[in-house]
Amino acid sequence: VEDGARVRNNSTLNVADIGSESSINLSGTQTTWEQNGNTRVGYFGDGTLNVSDAAAFGLNGAMTVGYWAQSEGRVNVSSGGVIEASGALNVGFGGQSAAVVEISGPGSRVSTDAARIGAVRLTGGPATNLGDAGSDAAVHVVNGGLLEVNNVLGLGAGDVLALNRDVAGNTYVGGQRGRV
Repeated sequence: VEDGARVRNNSTLNVADIGSESSINLSGTQTTWEQNGNTRVGYFGDGTLNVSDAAAFGLNGAMTVGYWAQSEGRVNVSSGGVIEASGALNVGFGGQSAAVVEISGPGSRVSTDAARIGAVRLTGGPATNLGDAGSDAAVHVVNGGLLEVNNVLGLGAGDVLALNRDVAGNTYVGGQRGRV
């Protein structure tokens, strides 16, 4: 999806469903994807979502990257690409999944209500971090990218949140509106 194209989806989006491999690429100014429903990148499969060159992915729901056993999910946000989610960003959602989110470059941003790295949702219960729950999860914020978490940021044991330093050599965790 490129060069100002627009997509609207009003149901759950699975980028790579059970046993498959697939990707979605958004690029270019005014290119938008409006997602009204949860998004799973790597739902028991191998999925990739790329948002670059000032494209935007707007999500009214939660995004899970690497959903359960034997799944691989990757989200790359670069060159001014933006993901805005009204729900949680779950990176590595239990049981032997591999999940990476990389936010790279000035103007590149992921904004979400809550981010859980190495998260598992217990049946009928809230999202909880259970240490290393079998997932290999990482979020990399580099080269001027921004992860903005407006509520809760949870890390599981052994999972990674990598931050790049600003021009002055400072690294910030927390701050206004949960900016990282």
